[in-house]
Amino acid sequence: MSTIGLPERHTQSRVLELFTEELGYRYLGDWTDQRFNELRKDLRNKHIFVLADDNDFLVAIVPALMIKASTVQKVELLRAHVS
Repeated sequence: MSTIGLPERHTQSRVLELFTEELGYRYLGDWTDQRFNELRKDLRNKHIFVLADDNDFLVAIVPALMIKASTVQKVELLRAHVS
């Protein structure tokens, strides 16, 4: 078994422990293989609604903007790795 990435995984586990046990955050699982637009819409929309301060326009448009931004970031990262 390769040991490449083990220090990073150990660090991630420690950060996860800090957020869940010390700061009281809820862990939603490992979503590394999920695309943003496939993430649980109920969780995403709940937080958008709170942040948008009940503004119906923002609640309607922000999810699409977030998906677009996520897609652009992935393309830019791919270009950076290819260059």
